[in-house]
Amino acid sequence: VTPLVAGITTSQQQETLLGHIFTKGELWSDCGITAVDQRAPYYSVDGYWNGTVWMPHQMILWKTMLDLGMPEKAKQIAFTALENWERECQDSYNCYEHFMIDTGRGGGWNNFSGLSSPIINWYSAYFKPGTISTGFGTLVSGQSWSAEQDSFSATLEFDKELVGKEIALIICAKPGLKYNVMFNGKPVIVTQNDGLIEIKLKATKSPSRITISK
Repeated sequence: VTPLVAGITTSQQQETLLGHIFTKGELWSDCGITAVDQRAPYYSVDGYWNGTVWMPHQMILWKTMLDLGMPEKAKQIAFTALENWERECQDSYNCYEHFMIDTGRGGGWNNFSGLSSPIINWYSAYFKPGTISTGFGTLVSGQSWSAEQDSFSATLEFDKELVGKEIALIICAKPGLKYNVMFNGKPVIVTQNDGLIEIKLKATKSPSRITISK
């Protein structure tokens, strides 16, 4: 699915690859996206890179979903990873390299802390007010949050390959409020849930301004 990550697929190829990623028994499993398709002849239930779920893979495809304007799919990836990680850590208090598909349990070295970075970023994206998350093709600069994390402004710049296409970003603000989101001075329709704001918008050729206010 690397062409999908690189942003070089046709619409038909994109649809096909997304189908493989999110079909259980292919790349999708109960604990996330596998390193290889579970139908592959070299797939192994007790494998390493050829049969388990790795958090860096989930992070790469999570950000790809934001590039593709699919925050719902991004959330599916992130919450599956967070729930699996939490379940293992509550039971063993270990930070494993990867997760076994048959059992959902951690495997490999038991204190591989570097692989917890995706977990920290997902938690911040969805639960830590004052966080903005984007795909690979969106640059955030000049961002400014209010002291209460209930208003925000920033400049967004987009990779030229994304111009004119729908992308997504996630803003986690103070919960309990209803927010207005403006993009280049125009209102944007968003999905909101207790401070979590999922936004879809068209990438622009020039730097653009995004603001949220209560």
